[in-house]
Amino acid sequence: MPLMIKILCTRTISNELIQQAASKNIMIDVKDFITVKPRMQEKDIPFIQHLISRKEAAVIFTSKHAVHTLAEFISGENVHKGFPQWNIYTISHITLKSVSLLFPHSVIQGDAGNAGGLAKKIIEDKTVREVNFFCGNIRRDTIPDTLKRHGIRVNEFIIYETIPVPHFIIEAYDGYVFFSPSAVESFFSANEIQKQKTCFAIGETTASAVKDKADNKIIIAKEQDAANMIASVINFYQ
Repeated sequence: MPLMIKILCTRTISNELIQQAASKNIMIDVKDFITVKPRMQEKDIPFIQHLISRKEAAVIFTSKHAVHTLAEFISGENVHKGFPQWNIYTISHITLKSVSLLFPHSVIQGDAGNAGGLAKKIIEDKTVREVNFFCGNIRRDTIPDTLKRHGIRVNEFIIYETIPVPHFIIEAYDGYVFFSPSAVESFFSANEIQKQKTCFAIGETTASAVKDKADNKIIIAKEQDAANMIASVINFYQ
């Protein structure tokens, strides 16, 4: 019987995906290296409430956490009732899916696989002079810096907090799965990876974060969701 492949996943995934991997002789251990909490700032609430009623306001999302946090806020008891009719620019894949589901009355004006590509699409839309960027406390500077250089005003709202949860890993694994740059930072704050081991990243931005920490081989998922991440792991070891 072949040896079991051992993988550490740095974010919770479904038991179904764990069992799917196990059926291919791949054992996945899960440890969350970050936690995410809503953090709506009091000073921003009046502006956000006003923004809800502004048709065709330009809004940016770069994570599903921002999409879900804002949608929950809008549906809250103390917030103006109604569905925003915004022009939304979003990162593709799972964030795009979340936007389509939770903001059905808005128009998706553009999407891209990374922050640089999304900023480019916004700049190419010559009608955009001001954007509203909903993000977390740990976000990259690419979008706000690029847009500001092109004369576009950026209203930034930090609506959730990403908290590192480092774990010291004693057990040796054959591969390591990362879903965000924040999880990469948290993991490497307490651990190193042997050079012959393989890392799996959900996208280019996360892969870049891994490259900053290690010289290991990196496999990037074809689509940015958990199912495709685990499919990448299974395909690599088959």
